[in-house]
Amino acid sequence: MDVASTPPPTTGITAVLVRTPSTESVPSDTTPASSGPAFDVTMHRSGCFGRCPSYSVTILADGAVAFSGERFVGATGPQKGQADPSKLKALQALLADPAFANLSGEYTPANPKNCGRWATDAASVSITIGSAPFPRTISHYLGCEGAPAGLRVLEKAIDDAAAVSRWINSESSQ
Repeated sequence: MDVASTPPPTTGITAVLVRTPSTESVPSDTTPASSGPAFDVTMHRSGCFGRCPSYSVTILADGAVAFSGERFVGATGPQKGQADPSKLKALQALLADPAFANLSGEYTPANPKNCGRWATDAASVSITIGSAPFPRTISHYLGCEGAPAGLRVLEKAIDDAAAVSRWINSESSQ
């Protein structure tokens, strides 16, 4: 990859984490995956210059997962599944960690202070947490050398909790 000083094209990964009110109804035939705080997680990954998978995945408070594959995935279109309960609980614990509150809003070439040097042709991620304990939006261009490793840990935790590997072609890279 080339190291550049101009912003990359607007392809990327978008993750949206939104906590929902505790009064949210859960279907009677569904057992909640975790006894932790209720929240919804939506992540959208867009392609890079190569074969990066492009998809959206949503994890609901009851553990229901909705996946929609776009490009470079094994399953295109809408798919449904259930979150891994232990990995969903781990994701909840990660989001409750006060260290997560210290993450900046933007790790992209547009914010060189947080991005540092960056490589072209990488994908991006944008994470939005809608309510307490740490409401925020974080944009992450994966080519930024200055982004903390915790961002990739969070992105992987979302993918792992949703078990997206069942829908992604193993030849794709993330």
